[in-house]
Amino acid sequence: MSKIDDKVLNGIFEDVRKLSLKCHDFEKQFINKSDNGKSEEKSMKNNRMHLPDRYFQARNSVLTDLFEIKHISTIYRIFMVIFTLLLLNVFVSDFADTGKINLGQQTIIKGFSGFQNAIKIWICMQFSIFCIYPAFFIWTKATRKFFLLNGPFIAIWNLLGVLSVIAYQVAFISFSTKAVLDYKLGPAASMALLMEVVRFMMKSHAFIRSSVPRAFKKKPLKKEVKSSDDSELEYDNDNSKIKINQSLPTFRQFSYFLFAPTLVYRDNYPRTQQIRWHFVLKCFLEVLSLLFILSFLFERTMQPTYSTFGSKFYEIGVKELTTSVFNSMLPGLLCFLCGFYGLLHAWQNAFAELLRFADRMFYLDWWNATNFSVYYRTWNSIVHDWLYLYVYKDLYEHIFKRNRQICQFLVFSISAIFHEYILGFTFRFFYPVLFIEFQGIGVILFFLMRKDMKSLGNFLMWMSLAIGTGLLLSLYHMEYYARENCEYDKEKIINYFIPISWSCNGLKYNKNWKLQF
Repeated sequence: MSKIDDKVLNGIFEDVRKLSLKCHDFEKQFINKSDNGKSEEKSMKNNRMHLPDRYFQARNSVLTDLFEIKHISTIYRIFMVIFTLLLLNVFVSDFADTGKINLGQQTIIKGFSGFQNAIKIWICMQFSIFCIYPAFFIWTKATRKFFLLNGPFIAIWNLLGVLSVIAYQVAFISFSTKAVLDYKLGPAASMALLMEVVRFMMKSHAFIRSSVPRAFKKKPLKKEVKSSDDSELEYDNDNSKIKINQSLPTFRQFSYFLFAPTLVYRDNYPRTQQIRWHFVLKCFLEVLSLLFILSFLFERTMQPTYSTFGSKFYEIGVKELTTSVFNSMLPGLLCFLCGFYGLLHAWQNAFAELLRFADRMFYLDWWNATNFSVYYRTWNSIVHDWLYLYVYKDLYEHIFKRNRQICQFLVFSISAIFHEYILGFTFRFFYPVLFIEFQGIGVILFFLMRKDMKSLGNFLMWMSLAIGTGLLLSLYHMEYYARENCEYDKEKIINYFIPISWSCNGLKYNKNWKLQF
């Protein structure tokens, strides 16, 4: 037996060693590269005003590499079997009681109601974003031709350009949000479309922020010849070698960026050689399966508890509220994990494979985080990269120079505001539970939890996630069903900001209740 155990352990260590070699570059995600390909760590130490940049390389997602270890893949299949048996148990019980099998399709149909209108709105949004490129191209050409980069009116011209971008972004968000409200889309369709609104805005800002400095960049050229793709052919002094300096990105590069699973603009990204269609199908099947799992969780755990909340014949006390919140923690954590796997792993990998996008580092091993500082940086690398490069880095280097605390606070604020924007217009009421958890409690834990807490820190992080998701689901379900079951003036704007669940047949408490020890 000892020999067999040794072989098993050696197999595990060998798989982990191979995985470690594959994932060796995880920590190098934010390392500057010099022209000759060497890192600039020494110059970074000497110049603290400039933060490292983001570079791309061909690499798999963390879970993709982990599933290559046969022992972990077996554990994954065991969990799938357990969950399948649980679903079959529920389906058989339903069929025995009612003669029908409920797959959770009613929740999906209600959630995605008006989906055809959402597609129409998305097409209009996509066309609007495409118009950014010709507008930027015309502005750049006019700048170079009429102002020669150093003209007396260049400051006014640049200010008009900045104001035009801000006006476009405000108009884009306003009209897109109004369309979501006017067409009365379902919660799932509304959330998906609002997430696309935010994604398009982040994409457009990344493209403009990365391309504008290049429009003003001048290099001494000995000889210039314009090519068909608006590139400058640059000759060396000996007139023997030709170096292509592409001054502006092409429309093809801009279009690829709009669909690529990244929010950081680059002219080119590492690409895979072919599309693995079986991998794409597997990812989309996982997304579809997780959609039904989420619907199942909402129908079986959340709706029976909160669907009558706010009605005249239903009262909930402190005891019932506390019990429901704690009962929602496990389903909430499962919803959180399903959302993470479906959106950041399966969905992103599917589109990355379709576009042959080789850098699949959409997240890091956030589940091993021992404090919220690490968790926020590793849970969603796509959004973190954008916030780091286009918000934190710009604030740190140009506005609040070398003040990390103010920059971190503003990054948290921007992220929390856009999260609240998506939830607020998805459910048609302002209930800043996530904002308080994210901007309030999350920021406090971000600065208080030490990096050396290790196991205790990881335990506290997971406990915080469970409690936070349980509170979020409970309070939002109570408010959502209270607005469905209560009669109130929906035309008054003030009712959008006042929680109906607090006043309309909501929480009841015993006035004689006292705390005793």
